[in-house]
Amino acid sequence: MALIVQKYGGTSVGSIERIRNVARRVARYHRDGHQLVVVVSAMAGETNRLLALARDLAPDPNPRELDVIAATGEQVTIGLLAIALDSMGHKARSYTGGQIRVLTDSAFTKARILAIDEEKSPAAIVQAKYAVAIAESVGAKQYAPDSYAAAAQKLRAAEAAASAKKSSDRKAAADFAREAVIASEDARRAAMVGAAAASAERERRAVAAAAAEAQRARSAEH
Repeated sequence: MALIVQKYGGTSVGSIERIRNVARRVARYHRDGHQLVVVVSAMAGETNRLLALARDLAPDPNPRELDVIAATGEQVTIGLLAIALDSMGHKARSYTGGQIRVLTDSAFTKARILAIDEEKSPAAIVQAKYAVAIAESVGAKQYAPDSYAAAAQKLRAAEAAASAKKSSDRKAAADFAREAVIASEDARRAAMVGAAAASAERERRAVAAAAAEAQRARSAEH
């Protein structure tokens, strides 16, 4: 059994009949015992229609709300595909990006993936009991943490505070270091999906050094 990831664009799922055709293709692999993860776009033309509605209301809509609106197109498609697969006798589940814990930065309409939280992914994905339909962009941005940029800022602050020798800076060093250690986990997972692997390693080492300095500061206070 293999894990197979398939991607279908808007034209491929542009009508009910085309969604059935996609479901038939997925069903063939699923019937052979493979684990299927299917990423689909909104039906052809749907995203443009939705964004046009927003721009009818305002010439420069809020980017966050544009993402919220555009995301509904993919939610329709994943639901329809899961229904089509169920009707063919294949267990299927649909998920948005947020539900499978795809985490991005906060650049709405053009966000980049920082991490995929595998530990919190739904059991249906891990256990291979279902064909899984995932929306192309739904949820990842809406559930996006601002943590990566914040982690870098906190890390720089931790390094500066840890290098200070004044007792008044020691508590700040400890606090910043603790936050930076937590943030470094985001950086590690970001590296797993190809997001700044080299810089993540540099940050990890810097965080470790800052944490060690903070520990020494706490020990000195006692």
